[in-house]
Amino acid sequence: MGSINRHTRLDDLPEFLTLEEYATYVDVSPSAAYEHLQTRKVHAVKFGRFWRVPRASLMAMTSHRYRTEVQAWCEGFGCPVRCVFESRTRTRCTYDA
Repeated sequence: MGSINRHTRLDDLPEFLTLEEYATYVDVSPSAAYEHLQTRKVHAVKFGRFWRVPRASLMAMTSHRYRTEVQAWCEGFGCPVRCVFESRTRTRCTYDA
């Protein structure tokens, strides 16, 4: 697997990310990533002494963020776009002219 950055596709991520990989993927500092764990903003599991973030947790988090951004954008511009959220990772948007 190549290096992880914030543009890496969810499907290309490993099953469990280290805290550093998570921080890079969501584009936050390592201390902010640890705060996400403490405040339970993201679900994580502990393997021995090390925290790991499951890819499924990121899928749920990014799906919610994407859904919120699309809805806010459409409401702000009054555009006739209707989005159907088919699953955590699939959204179908149509333009109602």
